[in-house]
Amino acid sequence: MPCCGASPGTLQTKRAFDEIKGHDLGTVDQGDANAALRARLNARATRLDLTDFQRKTIAQLDLQTIGDVLLAEESTFRKVHGVGPVYARRIHNAAQAAVLEYLSG
Repeated sequence: MPCCGASPGTLQTKRAFDEIKGHDLGTVDQGDANAALRARLNARATRLDLTDFQRKTIAQLDLQTIGDVLLAEESTFRKVHGVGPVYARRIHNAAQAAVLEYLSG
């Protein structure tokens, strides 16, 4: 039984921290992080994992960058001929998910 009422999970976390304690983990420069994010958002929208129809819709709207896609509203997608409210929502959700996947990965 762990001392002082600490749970086994707490002790494992403490041991894991003790292993890296004292190592120089570096620092994240906010400017570098912002520049990296800006570069990812300025990448071509064609890098997103979307269906052909979704890509064509984005191209018709002249959404060039991943940032453009991220900022697009559902109403933007409805401007394309043949895209109603339901499909606009689907494209918007798929595009948002693709952007998040791209940025995280």
